[in-house]
This record gives sequence, C-alpha cells and structure tokens, in this order.
Amino acid sequence: MEKIKPVYGRKPIEKLVDKRKLVKYEETKVKPIKVPATRDVIIEAEDESGTTINDIKTVLTENDITGLTPRPNINTPVTTATISYVVKKIPVPSTNNINVLSASSKIWNIPRLFLEDENQKYSYITNEDNIVREIGGQTQVKVLGDDGAAFKLVVKDVTNSKWYNWDAEEFQSGYNDLESKVDSKSLLLNFPSQEVETTYNTFFTNIGSTTYDEYLPTEDNPWVTNQLVNPTVTIKFRDIDGYNSGKTTTKKHFPGAVLNSGSIDNAKIPINITAIPLRGSISIKNSTVKAENITTVDSATVVANSDLTASVSDKVGVITGTITIGESSKRDADILFNPDDFFTIT
Repeated sequence: MEKIKPVYGRKPIEKLVDKRKLVKYEETKVKPIKVPATRDVIIEAEDESGTTINDIKTVLTENDITGLTPRPNINTPVTTATISYVVKKIPVPSTNNINVLSASSKIWNIPRLFLEDENQKYSYITNEDNIVREIGGQTQVKVLGDDGAAFKLVVKDVTNSKWYNWDAEEFQSGYNDLESKVDSKSLLLNFPSQEVETTYNTFFTNIGSTTYDEYLPTEDNPWVTNQLVNPTVTIKFRDIDGYNSGKTTTKKHFPGAVLNSGSIDNAKIPINITAIPLRGSISIKNSTVKAENITTVDSATVVANSDLTASVSDKVGVITGTITIGESSKRDADILFNPDDFFTIT
C-alpha cells in the first residue's frame, strides 16, 4: 500500500488500489484569483478549496481584479441651492383685552396731554370740537376687543348727578353701569333734551382680569360730551359814562354755526339799537358805521359784513341797518357799539 500524494487544499487519504487501476494524483495548487467577494464567487471558492465562508479573511475590492477597464473620471457638477425663508413666530391668542370704544356720531371730546411751559409739567386738556345739541339725540356705541372679554362701561351726567341706565336707555338718579362682554352688538346711548348746558363723562372701570388700552377713557381721564343749548348773539350799545343801552337786537343759532354758509340773506340780521343819554340832549357826530366801530366780545363770532347808519331821534342815539355774521360762538356772545363814536352829549 502506498500513500497518495495530497492534493493542495484536501486532506490526505489512504487508499488501496489495483496497480492496474492506479490513478495518479499530481500535486497541484489552486491559482488564487482576484474577484469581487460576491456570493457566487464565494460558493465557487468553497467548492474548489473546501473552505467555508467563515474562513475568508480578505475582502476583495475592485483593485484586486485584473483586466478590468478603468472607471472613467467623471466630473459631477456641483449644484448650489439658495433657500429664502421667513421664520414666523406662532402668535399666542390674545385674551381679556379691550381695545376700542366707538360711536356712530361725534359725541366725545378726548383729553390730550398738554405741556405747561412755565413748570415743564404735563396736564390733560379737553377741547369742545364735538357737541350734542340741546334737543339731544341717539348714537350707537360699540366696544371692541378680544372675543368674550368682559368690560364695565359708565356714562355719567355730571351736571345733574345722574347715570345712564343701559336697559332703560335713559339717565337716572343712582349709580348705573353696563357690565357685559365683547360681541358684535351695538349699544344705544340716548341723550335727552336739555334746557341748560350739560356735561357727560364716559369711562371704563376695572373688572376681573380685563386690560383696557391705555388710550381708552378712565374715571380719572374720561371722554367728555358737551351738550350745548342754542346760543344767542346780542347786538347793542355799550353802557358807558353818560349813556345807557336801550333797544337791543338778538339772534339765536346753533352752537358754532357758520351762518353765512348758505344764502347770504339768511345771515343778514336787521338791527335797531338805541343809546339813551343820562342827561341833556345829544347830537350826531358820525353817521357812518365802519368795521372798526364794531366790537365782538367773543373771538369766535365774526362779522362778515355790515350796512349800518347812525342817527339821532327824539334825543336818543340810533343805529339801524343789517349785520351779516359768518362764524359764530358756541355760547352766548355780544356785538357792541360805543356811543361816543357816533354821538355828542350837548
């Protein structure tokens, strides 16, 4: 018995063979190849060498394989993208804020800060640009802000110490206010007819966690409503030494009306005024009445034109003719004449 030479990669075995059938095994070596470590290659390697996949220690790469055409060098262009965006903060819902108080007509005069030059201090002043006439009137009021925000609104008749009852829609004795929440509804504010000038204050008061805008009215700085009666302009002679005023001419009008804005004839006021001497007789000094002879006590009253003549009748000084008033005062005003400009006491 002879030993058979081992084949590379196989275990040697012993085998009796007939000399006539002797198969000669030559020692050969498996030539290593460089191929990618794919599953098929690994299986073939196992079949050829008898090894298992767990015995493979070397990872084959592309460079380990001979005869391959080199991979072309491709220049891939670089694309640059520019992104524009705006980062927005997700808003937090606003709650319990009252922002606006409005009315369907101009009824409020809002206090404004005023700098006093003398002591460099600020104080609040309130003009009278907006008024309610003596006959009164209605207006629709709205409170705006966050949905459901609570508020408390007060309207006070300062002159008569009354408060507006929003349910009865009238001013009454005893405190009243409106406690409600923001919605789309309008509120009716009814001003009654008045025979004397009346002042009203409108303001919010604190309620719960509600925050009022800083420009809204408070009890310390309320919005003011001025209800004015129709003023009267009186045209007359001055009372001076030696004379008393006699007849006068009066004209009623709406507060602050521009009387000559329509037909100029409607603004012409026929006048007949007298000056009575306290002693003796008088004679005419000047019969022509000029613009500089007319004095308006209230600067808001403007005499736009005049056609007047001075004379003496039965020892009484007289001025007759017409005066045309343009702008007028919001309250009673006088137009005056000086008797000494026209007459002499004899």
